[in-house]
Amino acid sequence: MAAVYAWILGSPARSLGVLATALGRYDLAEAHFEVALETNEHIRAPYWTARTQLEFAEMLHERGASSDLSRADALVQRARQVAHKRGYQGLLA
Repeated sequence: MAAVYAWILGSPARSLGVLATALGRYDLAEAHFEVALETNEHIRAPYWTARTQLEFAEMLHERGASSDLSRADALVQRARQVAHKRGYQGLLA
């Protein structure tokens, strides 16, 4: 059942990353987003991979460390490439 959930809604770790970001727990959010990216790539879920990349980038911008900004930009760039290639217009808005 967990595999079906992950395929339909992406890794549950993405939601935990979003929650940790909202709580200001950036290190925890980073760990969750990294797990989510790995899982989404493993199950070949490009929409959820791109969405996770965008939400991860938002967290990195919010955290604001100097090393975070270039990493965030790279994540956004990769997400945009997938969104353009696959027609995920909602992710580009």
